[in-house]
Amino acid sequence: MRFLCYVFFLTLVTVSTAQVPGAIWVVPPVIDSVESIEISAQDVDPRIIVKNKKKFGLYDRSGKKLLPVIYDNLSLQNGWVIGFLMGDPVKKLLFNERMEDLGRVYDKFVPQAGGQAVVYKNNLCGLINQRGEEIVPLKFDAVNYTSGEIVFSKGDEIKTVRQYETPEHPKAKKIREENARKVIPGYVRVYKNGLSGFTNMKGDTVVPALYMWGAIHPKGYIVASLDGKKSWGVIDTRHKTLRNFTASGVGTWSKTGYIPIREDKLWGLFKFPEGIEAIPMGTWDQIETYDAEREWFKVTKNKKTGLINAKGAVILPVVYDFVQSGTYLNAILRQGMKYGYWYYSANKLVEPKYTSLLNYEDSLLIVMQDKETALIDAKTEKILIPFSKFGIEKKGAYFVSDFKYDSTQNTTAAGRLHALYDRKGKMLLAPDSVDLHIFPDGSYFVVTHNKKSIQYEEHRSKTGDVLRKMDRISDYVNYDHWFRCSKNQAGKFEFSTFSYLDLPGKEQRYAERKDTKEKVHMVRSLEKKWGLTTLEGAILVPPVFEAMESTKDGYFKVKYEGKWGVLQNPLFDYFEQPK
Repeated sequence: MRFLCYVFFLTLVTVSTAQVPGAIWVVPPVIDSVESIEISAQDVDPRIIVKNKKKFGLYDRSGKKLLPVIYDNLSLQNGWVIGFLMGDPVKKLLFNERMEDLGRVYDKFVPQAGGQAVVYKNNLCGLINQRGEEIVPLKFDAVNYTSGEIVFSKGDEIKTVRQYETPEHPKAKKIREENARKVIPGYVRVYKNGLSGFTNMKGDTVVPALYMWGAIHPKGYIVASLDGKKSWGVIDTRHKTLRNFTASGVGTWSKTGYIPIREDKLWGLFKFPEGIEAIPMGTWDQIETYDAEREWFKVTKNKKTGLINAKGAVILPVVYDFVQSGTYLNAILRQGMKYGYWYYSANKLVEPKYTSLLNYEDSLLIVMQDKETALIDAKTEKILIPFSKFGIEKKGAYFVSDFKYDSTQNTTAAGRLHALYDRKGKMLLAPDSVDLHIFPDGSYFVVTHNKKSIQYEEHRSKTGDVLRKMDRISDYVNYDHWFRCSKNQAGKFEFSTFSYLDLPGKEQRYAERKDTKEKVHMVRSLEKKWGLTTLEGAILVPPVFEAMESTKDGYFKVKYEGKWGVLQNPLFDYFEQPK
């Protein structure tokens, strides 16, 4: 079992759970004068291990002492508490739920899930429970662990007992089971010894866990391998073989059950569940599923690429060096060093002629031709921002044209400046800004180029209205959503940061902001109190803590009213993270 370790500095006492808006307490603020604290990674075991002056003790979440802080090490394992006392020899302890040391009469022990422990004495082994009762008598000379079983043996005598699964948090189990059901509706994916199978919703095995899976179709067609992915076949949820295990390569499924298959270095297209050959092997040098919904397939012949449908009809000529799907376009085409595109719904095929082509989430394209850049609409190829020597970049809902700027020139627009355009190509800001930052809500921060005559930079709404004026020398944008200021509102030098979301004149100013890897910021107020905000600055937990430190797995160590506790991240869910 993994553990989370949080470092603290003070003695453990009991206080009531703090009522802080937005705070989700994993360990309430009950800790005072401890070097570190450990909790089970998925919050399965409610007890906590504390460390002080290199010694360990055990407490519950209310702060009640269960074991004194005298041990050289403690750990939580499958409901047991394992302890060490240094000496000659080292003393190893096995505490049950009542804090009784059941290991004192044994030479060694191995904790097991389900409140069991394999124990050894005088070269014999057995199994006990948390009450100290011998489930398996201490008379066997060997023990082996198999999948789901613990096997004790002595000569011809064998005793087999169930091996319980490691405790799992109810939410983690629920999410795991939900994900297992999503693979094929009505079935649950199961694992055993690194291999996969399926059960029905009643738990009956329908496909034994003998396979390594490839692509799986929602209708129950399964690409599977019995030899560690060396050869592939297709089976279904009745464990019927739809295609023998002779393929050396298999692609991905289309909507109705077509899939490319390679055998003897030849590619073909097959339809399941029938297993019929829709496009014969060797017709194309390579086939791969391109658009699963439309059932289009990318094919290659003599190093040229195009698209076909499931019937084999060519829908995009097989003449291009490279074809890739665009974010919005059906295809981006490359021929040599030139790019074109195919927009199916508008029946628009533009042969490669651009030296660069960028497509985002809609029909607008940034293209380059003859070293000039423009914005066009792919539906009609209409030019929205004319070709020019200046670059174009998409920022939020806008497009920014980037002009060359000479920083030595104070009053002229000849240099690298920025112009702002809307999606229709209308110029919203002339090219006169040395800095232009777009916020997620469509507002923007602009610094005009005239250094001598302009004292302020401006935060403007998406309609162009000035929301706030900021000091040109001391203020600037930091990261994507925050302003940094080196002067306070009285004009004195004092660092602060605030979110672009804050209303003008009502800014929540912080003295410090720290990034975390899990979707939130730790912020410290000017009054030296810590809290949590979203990346954009919305308050999740108000700044009320004397100290805060991020830990792994989405937790925060905090000090509140002189006592330490552990907070869960309000946005980051440990259980939903990939393992």
